[in-house]
Amino acid sequence: MPFDPQLDAVAERFVQFVHRETALPVIVCDEKGTIVRATVRARIGAHHPGALRIVRGELPEYLVTEEMEAADPRMKRGCNAPIRVGGQVLGTFGVAGPLEVSRPVAHVAAGVLAGWMRELAQRRALHAAAEGLVATVAPLAERVEEVARESAATEAEMAAAAGRAGERAGRTDEVLRAVQGIAAQSRTLAINGGVEASRAGDMGRAFAVVAREMLVLAEDARDSAEQIQASLAAARAGLAAHAEALAGLTRAGGEELEAMRGATRAAAVLRQEVGSLAASYEAEEETAPAGEAAELGDAFWAMAERLMRLISEQSGQPSIVCDQRGTIVKAIDRARVGQPHAGAQRILRGEVDEAAVTPEEAARNPAVREGCSVPIVVGGRRVGTYGVTGPVALTRPLSRVAARVLATRVREHRSRSALELALGRFSAELEALSERTRTVAGEAARRSSALLGAADGLREKLAVTEGVARAVQQISQQTRIIAVNGAVEAAGNAERSRTFGNVARDMVKLAEDTHRAGKEISAALAEISEAVRALSAAGERLVQAARVRGAAAAEGLGAVARIRDGLAEVLRSFDEGGAGARR
Repeated sequence: MPFDPQLDAVAERFVQFVHRETALPVIVCDEKGTIVRATVRARIGAHHPGALRIVRGELPEYLVTEEMEAADPRMKRGCNAPIRVGGQVLGTFGVAGPLEVSRPVAHVAAGVLAGWMRELAQRRALHAAAEGLVATVAPLAERVEEVARESAATEAEMAAAAGRAGERAGRTDEVLRAVQGIAAQSRTLAINGGVEASRAGDMGRAFAVVAREMLVLAEDARDSAEQIQASLAAARAGLAAHAEALAGLTRAGGEELEAMRGATRAAAVLRQEVGSLAASYEAEEETAPAGEAAELGDAFWAMAERLMRLISEQSGQPSIVCDQRGTIVKAIDRARVGQPHAGAQRILRGEVDEAAVTPEEAARNPAVREGCSVPIVVGGRRVGTYGVTGPVALTRPLSRVAARVLATRVREHRSRSALELALGRFSAELEALSERTRTVAGEAARRSSALLGAADGLREKLAVTEGVARAVQQISQQTRIIAVNGAVEAAGNAERSRTFGNVARDMVKLAEDTHRAGKEISAALAEISEAVRALSAAGERLVQAARVRGAAAAEGLGAVARIRDGLAEVLRSFDEGGAGARR
């Protein structure tokens, strides 16, 4: 992880912080041993041979003693410590000044800066994952939206076709009632003709045959009309089933669409949470929400324990950490744990900004020890104190750096906790969306099958109905032929010609009326069949669109889940990798 502009910005901020808290000159060198940040700007760009030896692994630290400074004016008394990230030395952090101060400060600062650099890289990974999340979801969501728009147009087309079929079926009912009326009249005429033929005896025998055939055809016409009516009733039921299946498929599509919209919204919220985490890290100070108190949990006290040991090892000076009540909670001298600390209590009440005990005060009051305690400030609130026992000139900068480090760790821990909660909420929402999508996909498959089945059933029913309608036309043609034959027979019977002729003419007229009605029924059925074919074709497109939409939704949610897992892995690495960096 070589230095780049963002890492330079982090280093610059930390350099200014350490300098502000210690009043000591500070430098940061990169992996080539070049000074890249310094409180004395003239030193930037200069080569630092001690830093290069650390980076090469030749030295664990580089110390310049007072004697070395006197022998070579180019050298500055102080300490350079390695900035180690992931087992690799990326540079060094140097503090100029007395070794009893500069050495512990340099090591603490190098460790903290290493942690900041590592966490910056992790935040970059989080940001990239969050951006990838949105970039993955957005096109898939747009694809689902596009399919939904296409489906809406197809559904409108299907509704129009179904409406045409239903309206034409209603008009066909009227024609069928007319055919039934014609059949009833034809039957009456045939019966009357048969009666007249029987009265005529042998002279009416031929006409009697005509009358019987007319009676049979009238009953056939009636039966055919009833069959067509039954078929149209079944077709209307099929249209209703088709409409119900379409409505179900539409609902399923709407839920899939809403699932993707929900995933898009959740991804945007998570990206915002990641952005907030990055922003809180970049900010030098944190403003806590109104009424929110900083919680000093186990992570804080574990960090405090490590920091105390580090400062004690590097400076030889013991440390203490007090809680919000001014009670010593952590101490190198375990006997002090649980004791109240008067100076810490004054700091926490806001009476003083630090509690510094001089050698003279310690000599006058055996209950106090020489050293310095300063507040740990989180979100504008004093949540505890950090103190180092020893000469104030040494302990003041150490206490200030340590308190700032702990405050930063609290803030970062809170930010991570907030992100973990956000990720947990996102995971729960994603699981709910995924489960709902799986349920909806099954429902969509059932509705699709029902839709296609209803369309097939409609086509079959209409095919039968069209056959019956053709039979009606054939019956009308046969009726006309027989009626004409009856007229011929009537003309050959002078005695009964008028009666037989009237019956025959009425039969011809009814046959022609039946023929016209049959043609109208056939035309109507053709229109209904065309509407049903359009309905069926649109249904197949809609089913295909539903499959595409469902696949896109499943793919999108699957991709979101994978990225979610990647985010969780990055979050886990914060603590796993951070422990080593902080140590």
